[in-house]
Amino acid sequence: MMRAEPIRSLTVTTPVPVRCAVAVLLAAVVTTATAQEQWEIYVCTESEEAGYRLQGDTLARNRYEGATFTFSLSATDPVGTLEEHGTGGMLYMDCLIPYEDKAPTTISCTEGAHTFVMDLESGRFAFSRLFGYVFPDPITGGPNGDAVTVGVGLCKPSQGI
Repeated sequence: MMRAEPIRSLTVTTPVPVRCAVAVLLAAVVTTATAQEQWEIYVCTESEEAGYRLQGDTLARNRYEGATFTFSLSATDPVGTLEEHGTGGMLYMDCLIPYEDKAPTTISCTEGAHTFVMDLESGRFAFSRLFGYVFPDPITGGPNGDAVTVGVGLCKPSQGI
């Protein structure tokens, strides 16, 4: 998968009036390219998701119906966003290719206690949400009733979002 490389430098060996026109044109192109960052957009659906939820003082197993969300990956910066459909929840994630020599199409994106790993060719993903149970409830300060979950599924490139 090719990523756009930013323009680093350009040497022009033409007469002065032409150089000025080229410089103005290049400045406009670079500004436009920066303002209109390109994103690769995927629609993802979890086929399986399992986890745990604290119910009172007891940790109980939970199974969930898979979530659907949109994952957007910047074509120029190592960042992505993940927006869960129906909840309005949005994560802004830092992304990298952790094993570029062995798995160059597999990305790993993190935000706090959330990790999203996806193979860009097959679309398969794993998404862990490890915020619940460990962290205190932000309102009461007591145990957090949020679930700890791991889901797997498939992402497909979006057409026209």
